[in-house]
Amino acid sequence: MGIYFFLLAFGEIIYIVYFYVLEIDAFPSMVGVFFISSSLFAFVHLSMNINYFKKKISKKTKIILPIMGVTILLSYAALSLNQIGEANLDFFVELLCAINYSILLPSAILGIIVSRKTQYAAT
Repeated sequence: MGIYFFLLAFGEIIYIVYFYVLEIDAFPSMVGVFFISSSLFAFVHLSMNINYFKKKISKKTKIILPIMGVTILLSYAALSLNQIGEANLDFFVELLCAINYSILLPSAILGIIVSRKTQYAAT
């Protein structure tokens, strides 16, 4: 998780320098690389922690969470295509970020659900 937060903070700093100091559009640039790669480290951390509690995940949760991720992704794609009007490079870079977060959000929710069912969770 430390690498995730470091990459996220570094991407934000570069974005601020591009946007406010240099006054140029920060996308597409190396900022996207930091945002996209940071999600990978967060997902690895979550999957390692969730994998230990895999037996405690109900079938209902296994069905709802992927549906939530697909819903997030489809709603983003529909709203973004209506706003941009075409599928250009900005759309695909932002779509890649949306894919990352549509995977990361249900994984984080699953981590919360699983950790609350353990005997070590605070009451």
